Amino acid sequence: MANLSKRLVQRILQELHSETLPYSPLIYPPPQAWDKTDNDILLRNSWREISKIKNAPVDLYVHIPFCASVCNFCGMNSKLLDDPCRIDEYLNALNAEASIIGGLLSPKRISSVRVGGGTPSLLSESQIRKLFGFLFDIFKFERNQFGNNPISIVFEASPYSLDIGKLGVLKENGVNGLALGVQSLDDKVLRRSGRLQTKAEVREVIKNARQAKFDYVSVDLMCGLEGQTEKSFLNDVETMIKWGADRIVLYGFSPTKHTRFAKEGGIITEKRRKEISRVVEKGIGIIQNKGYKSDADETEVNSGIRDYPGRGIYEGSYLAYGEQDEKGRWHSVAGLGLGSMSVIVDKARYGNHRSLKAYMNSLKRGRLPAETGVKLTLKMKMINHIMRIIDDRVISIKKFKRKFGEDIKEKFSNQLRHLVSRGIIRERGGNYEIGEIMNGENLIFEISHAFFEEKILKKLQAKYALSDSDAAFRPVSNELEPNIFLTDKCNQQCLFCSSVGEDRLQNEKEINYCVLNSKDTISIEGGEPTLSRDLSRWVRFAKNKGVKEIILCTNGATFSDKKSVLSLVRDGVTLFNVNFPSHIEKIFNALTQTKGLFKKRLENLGRLFECAGGERVRFTFVINKLNYLTMRAYAEFIKDRFPGVSYIEFNMIKIKGSVKKRTYLVPRLSEIAPYLRSALKFCADNGVKCLVDGMPVCLIKEFKEASIEAFKLDAGDYTYMNEKTKPARCKGCALGKICAGPRKDYVDMYGDCELKPVLSGSRKY
Repeated sequence: MANLSKRLVQRILQELHSETLPYSPLIYPPPQAWDKTDNDILLRNSWREISKIKNAPVDLYVHIPFCASVCNFCGMNSKLLDDPCRIDEYLNALNAEASIIGGLLSPKRISSVRVGGGTPSLLSESQIRKLFGFLFDIFKFERNQFGNNPISIVFEASPYSLDIGKLGVLKENGVNGLALGVQSLDDKVLRRSGRLQTKAEVREVIKNARQAKFDYVSVDLMCGLEGQTEKSFLNDVETMIKWGADRIVLYGFSPTKHTRFAKEGGIITEKRRKEISRVVEKGIGIIQNKGYKSDADETEVNSGIRDYPGRGIYEGSYLAYGEQDEKGRWHSVAGLGLGSMSVIVDKARYGNHRSLKAYMNSLKRGRLPAETGVKLTLKMKMINHIMRIIDDRVISIKKFKRKFGEDIKEKFSNQLRHLVSRGIIRERGGNYEIGEIMNGENLIFEISHAFFEEKILKKLQAKYALSDSDAAFRPVSNELEPNIFLTDKCNQQCLFCSSVGEDRLQNEKEINYCVLNSKDTISIEGGEPTLSRDLSRWVRFAKNKGVKEIILCTNGATFSDKKSVLSLVRDGVTLFNVNFPSHIEKIFNALTQTKGLFKKRLENLGRLFECAGGERVRFTFVINKLNYLTMRAYAEFIKDRFPGVSYIEFNMIKIKGSVKKRTYLVPRLSEIAPYLRSALKFCADNGVKCLVDGMPVCLIKEFKEASIEAFKLDAGDYTYMNEKTKPARCKGCALGKICAGPRKDYVDMYGDCELKPVLSGSRKY
């Protein structure tokens, strides 16, 4: 495991993930860490060595980068076609590259072919003939491409540019599979996404492909596109089944930072990602109920008529990953064309130039057009094999030994022990398996953090120009927060509640995982968690698992007798975090939407204080428009009524939950600041511990030690920072290392004009 801080590694991997195509396997080392290469001799010798190995199949990928329009969701290596003549020039360059590779591989036979893009169907009939003409002249194939049992030849196409004539030419040249980029059948959604086809054109292409007797037609559908609804997406799925698609591939809209959507400021929130994932799962269910069988990837489904042709090409060609077939053979991938990546199994990987000019110039000099590459070490090959656990969910200990001649338990003992202890993987039946509750980006981070070599992480760190200080201010949204949510029921309807409609409830597996991976602190939240029958059970479970601090977030309404409080203390609650928004009855009633309960609430809190002790109680004051003027008086009230209280926490209101419809409750930071400073001064003068959350340090700099963010950042703890932001206005502020900035939702509402960056060397600082 690397010596870099965990937080920095997480930032590095976040950047890497933002450039990785959705649903792609993570390869090691990733292309972003490859070196610039001009080692033409090494690559040529590597291909020659592969050509001499009998049981070493090679797949061919040919990239056509040109498109007639730029789709806002596309992160592929594509270029807008501004001059049709460029296609012929490009085909000449492809021919030159194919000639080099073909000469190096001879007499090796190609196992499968995929032509992708871009939009290969932009080629004219004569250009398609030209492409396949030189491919068939240069390369030998495992089976006669026109025989009864042909190799897989897959051609990607866009429905608007694939007519009957082109279908005929493709069929003549041995193409047996079509991969259609459909994405949506809603013409309005298509226009908004930048796609040129219509629903009618999609139907016509599928109909014509059937008549031309292609072996299979695969279609891609994307969920979560702008303007798309759940109903329209699921209708598209039903329609594709009705039209007889052999394979239906469902994707959630997850744009990389290189997409037009991201470059224009588009953002997919975590909540939106979960919603998209939920709808995709519905679509998969519909397909499976119609008799389609699930593919290796849970997001992809096919009919089961035949295995998906060229699956290794599909993944390997873009990612230089390579694929293992049913015979256990690892396939190399020869990637031809602009930006294509190649994998020479167990030897090297390289990526072609992404600049058309540089690509063509290399070929004019008679060189392979490689821009970046990596010569694989034994350790790299081992780690690459282990990273497959993210997709395959299992690593065979015996197969690892057979492949590499070493015991995985000895070679990676520390990494495996760490992952097993955290419940991320488990050893069972001679295998290492992913834990049942570990999925998504958390899993990618944990596995990557354990196995990535420090030299690779440092290359990525340099590429993304990251430092530890950067890591502090750009938190990762998928970091596990030590919160468990037991119920959404509540006995108050607080105007400022951030939970309403947020769907934060967790199942038992999720709660179990959260507890096992949060040894220091767990916060139990709701709703009102004391209304859950499972509260005591989970408190005891956390205590038995060694969690040091168990915080119960409550409004105190259920503490009508000492028994209920003492029971929770015995179970293991170490701190009662009491939501008490005002000491003034009228304001309390208005904020909690209760009436006649204020005095009873104070009695209950007195009982809590008596039974649990002041050191186990903190009061949380959610700052809002109705109460911010009273903060100092509130602090005075708490000190007098509950002497010895652990501390008071002033939290900035969140524009979440019920507040989304009540934005009038959100005061400006500049309005709050003087009243908050007055409350903090009282607390400091009278020995009352006080903390603040959501208030930029520049607005309370004389009380910066009260800032939760300052405290946590200084201690290297970045939990809960994902809701904060560092606007451009904060750049260069001397307080930057102890300030996470204002809440993101606040900046979205009011902007950042109130922030007052402190210059380094300022007396005020």
